[in-house]
Amino acid sequence: IPFFFNKEQLQSIVNRYKQQDPNSQVKIEVVPLEGVIKTLQDSNDQQLEKIVLVPSQESLKFLQGLSQNQLQRPNQ
Repeated sequence: IPFFFNKEQLQSIVNRYKQQDPNSQVKIEVVPLEGVIKTLQDSNDQQLEKIVLVPSQESLKFLQGLSQNQLQRPNQ
């Protein structure tokens, strides 16, 4: 169960999915992140193990930049 932080990224995936299966129905819900985190912390429901948080491309690039900086300066 993917959880997206970026609407455009989600829409791109939905569009690709609908091209493959035009008759498919996609249900999109917007939920508060705090509620998701609380549920993940408090519940033992096995279905929650299917949740995948999908970071935005900007977040991934930022983290990759941090990793690059750490590789260039490992002793700091």
